[in-house]
Amino acid sequence: MNGPLRVLDVETGEASILLEGVTAARGRRLGHRTLDRYLTGRVPDVEESLAEIAVADRCVWFGASIVTLSFRWWWLPRFHGVFSIGLDGGDLRLVATVPRQEQVRDVVALADGTVVVDTERYRRMRVVDRRRCQFGPLAAFLADGWSPMPTSSDPEFGVRLA
Repeated sequence: MNGPLRVLDVETGEASILLEGVTAARGRRLGHRTLDRYLTGRVPDVEESLAEIAVADRCVWFGASIVTLSFRWWWLPRFHGVFSIGLDGGDLRLVATVPRQEQVRDVVALADGTVVVDTERYRRMRVVDRRRCQFGPLAAFLADGWSPMPTSSDPEFGVRLA
């Protein structure tokens, strides 16, 4: 998905821009060396794609990939990460970084603020490994092998992977 994140007010039917993109936070430091280089504003031809969006606990959680298309900056690696932002458009945070060869495949946000992130590792355009990591209050419980099962509207617990 390219373009800004938009929020729909269901009462009025109006849509507003929540976030132009992670790179719109130019001048900020989010705590990762590669990402902070992209945010300096000196890197030309930056392309950003957002994916796997989830909403819970008054936050929007999403995966983002950032890369430069400029040949002069070939040495700057692609950046993949998971971010959160408040529903009011403030408090953009880097939640997790994803290794260069991996991409965010799924983000499930639970009502208590726990987030489950699934990633895929690629080698020559082929998936060779999948990982799951979790953040928040239920992280230890989920690390023990329990997995949220998305239903039509809310994740439910029902499968133990072991």
